[in-house]
Amino acid sequence: MINYFKLLILVFFSLALLQGLNAQDKQEYNITIRVEDKPLIDVIEQLEANYSLHFRFKHEWIEGKRTTVSISNSSLESTLQTIFAPIGINFLVRDKNLIVLLKDGNKTFTVDTDQKDSPDNIIAIGTVKLGLKNALLTGKIIDGETSESIPGVVVYTNTNSTVTDLNGNYSIDLPVGINTINYQHKGFTNMTFVVLLNSNGNFNLSMYENIHQLDEIVISSKEKDANVTEVITGTETMSLHQIKKMPAMLGEVDLVRSILTLPGVNSVGEGVGGFNVRGSNSSQNLILLDDGILYNSSHLFGFFSAISADAVSSITLYRGSIPSEFGGRIASALDIELKSANKQEIKGSGGIGIISSRFNIEFPIKKEVNSLALSLRAAYPNWLIKSVDDVELKSSSAFFGDFSLKYDHQLSEKQKISLSGYNSYDQFNLGNKADYQYNNTVTTINHIYDISHNFLNTSTFNYSRYQYSLIDREQENFGYELDASINDLKLHTSFDYLGLALHEIKFGIEATQHIFSPGNYEPLDNGIQEPVRIENETGTEMGIFVSDKHRFTAKLNSYMGLRYSAYYGGKESLHKYYHGLEPRLSINYNLSSNSALKLGYNRMIQYVHLISNTTAVTPIDTWKLSNSLIKPTIADQISLGYFKNTATNDYEFSSEAYLKFTDQLIDYKNGAELFKNDEIESEIIQGQGKAYGLEMSIKKNTGKWNGWLNYTYSRSLITVDSPNSNESINRGDAYPTNFDQPHNLNLFSNIQLSRRFSLSTNFVYNTGRPVTVPESTYTFLDQPISHYSNRNNYRIPDYHRLDVTLFMSSNLKKNKKVEADWSITIYNIYGRKNVYSAFYRRNNQNTEAYKFIVIGKPILAISYNFKF
Repeated sequence: MINYFKLLILVFFSLALLQGLNAQDKQEYNITIRVEDKPLIDVIEQLEANYSLHFRFKHEWIEGKRTTVSISNSSLESTLQTIFAPIGINFLVRDKNLIVLLKDGNKTFTVDTDQKDSPDNIIAIGTVKLGLKNALLTGKIIDGETSESIPGVVVYTNTNSTVTDLNGNYSIDLPVGINTINYQHKGFTNMTFVVLLNSNGNFNLSMYENIHQLDEIVISSKEKDANVTEVITGTETMSLHQIKKMPAMLGEVDLVRSILTLPGVNSVGEGVGGFNVRGSNSSQNLILLDDGILYNSSHLFGFFSAISADAVSSITLYRGSIPSEFGGRIASALDIELKSANKQEIKGSGGIGIISSRFNIEFPIKKEVNSLALSLRAAYPNWLIKSVDDVELKSSSAFFGDFSLKYDHQLSEKQKISLSGYNSYDQFNLGNKADYQYNNTVTTINHIYDISHNFLNTSTFNYSRYQYSLIDREQENFGYELDASINDLKLHTSFDYLGLALHEIKFGIEATQHIFSPGNYEPLDNGIQEPVRIENETGTEMGIFVSDKHRFTAKLNSYMGLRYSAYYGGKESLHKYYHGLEPRLSINYNLSSNSALKLGYNRMIQYVHLISNTTAVTPIDTWKLSNSLIKPTIADQISLGYFKNTATNDYEFSSEAYLKFTDQLIDYKNGAELFKNDEIESEIIQGQGKAYGLEMSIKKNTGKWNGWLNYTYSRSLITVDSPNSNESINRGDAYPTNFDQPHNLNLFSNIQLSRRFSLSTNFVYNTGRPVTVPESTYTFLDQPISHYSNRNNYRIPDYHRLDVTLFMSSNLKKNKKVEADWSITIYNIYGRKNVYSAFYRRNNQNTEAYKFIVIGKPILAISYNFKF
């Protein structure tokens, strides 16, 4: 693998060298011209003839204008300034010899995404004033959907930067002339404008979520080459519009599982909760809902996401160089924000499907002051469960639902507060043999305080609760009831400072109190079994972080972050203190205006662990805190990538390689007993992990046909070696983790068949995951004994599936009170019988293998969606 990285580095820097060799130096001119009281058009024609220049302008600007000039051996810029500044005309030099003349601009300019102006058009602001070197550009930025002001928008150029205050206002000092101004805010479409600033002026802007749809036209104001210019490596912001176009099982839009289409992200099987990033366990992903920790991100054992799409405003995955404000997990950070309500008018949306229905409404309580958003979802899968052939499933039942709300209040010009709450509930009864129940609760108080210009404070307090229970009646006289829970209290405060030109500084502190109740086992019979009490655990986790996103030059940008984390906790008898530094670094070097090299590094420490004897996450897995016997897991990751867009941003290409080393990775002894074990530490072993891979992506963003092809080659290995043979796996040799799937391919396409109809397809292919199997059997004292292979030495069959969805949008009538659309989805259209796992049964003197298949046939779903 080291040779692969050397080859990649050689290729990347060869490209950089070629880019430099192909660069052209800007042509220099020594201009001499003397005219007296001549028409301006004659002067322009003389310059074109003598110096091979080409001018572009509107003739009415110079019609009837006369000039007198006497210039000797002057530069081009100085010559043009002398000729055109006195008559209020500015200029832009392009392609060495092309001069574009520009007229005085408006004092105030307002931009909305439904304007026909392209962001690449030059916007002139103010009037030309001789001798003016700098000017002040002010403005206000609002949400184009809700008309609510947006605080914390980063406004920056190559020379200066600022951030909008609590009311969305900004002020930035810029040099007179051409400025490329960028507007950036998480959850909103990044925007870039070329502004000719002649004097002080006002530039207002409406920002939208990543893609804003107006009737049949989709207008994207995505920052040109955003995937190239983004400094932090491995960052993906999923567009809700895009997610809703993807085929979904049973017609339910799936937010969290949509990220499985991204390179480097996969799942260990069908209908499995959680996701795996770059060969890591799903428990190593930090999932935040309005900054509150979400321990279970799925409904119905993984078939549906825990959060309704209608309730969400943005979803961002960090899997590369993770920002320093995120900590506590080693694989990735998934940041989900609930939607704020419209402060101007009532809006709503919803949908009815064959297995669930949802409704979302948002409304102002007092316009411009406060508003409330509510979201409800409920499922009714029992008819589907009872339609299957399996006798046991026919007698089963299930239900899931979730609810969320968000209240926003403008306290003053300087302060804003929001309150949000989320609760989900799942219940599943398996043939009267077992009852599962689990629920998530997240409540958040968020306060934004505009301390001063360029200085913003955001403080958040969260309470998160994950509770689960199981009643097991499968074995007569050995039935039991389990109740367990996790409670977290979290405080997070951060400060954004943009008072230094070309710097975006962020710093803050975070503290989390964990209370883990692993469970109490109560027997259902009387006298045969004894109750089992598993000792509770507590822990305190703290982090101090600072970061600086710095633009060194027009080509070189960097993100530098540092987090110091500390932890104390575990069982009362095994309390232990751990701490460490977690540096984060990302460097972006622009090879050209539409291509870049990116280098990233991060170290992360995880103090909580998921203890499970299954590959997939289940609702009743045990979470455990680090203690004196279980050390925290530490991961170091480095990545190197090349990113390229076409000039028009229609196509995007990326290739990123990564290498990750993990210390103290959790695994289990052979024959480990994890159930009802109050001394589970004795069954755990920790080893060294190594993961590496290459992620490649090609995207087509525009046109009637769009989509992407993502491919990942990756390996995930672990080595557990010890002088004690009982604590050594595979004799100390490296073996694949449960999440090692070398080949992962995703092909998504969306075709606009007409103004109302579109067709989406999604094809998935994964290498089968590793398994351990019995290679031989023998009899000892009349008891069958199986001899197992080395751990994870075999694989289940490869996984592949094709889904298709036909969308029919609302009719084309204008001024519709309700917009509606239909979707027809066929999941697993060619009926692939994908194996989830293999198990073995003794049959006479032989051991026979059986395949367990979750879904082995096509599933048809129809859903109706509406909004008003």
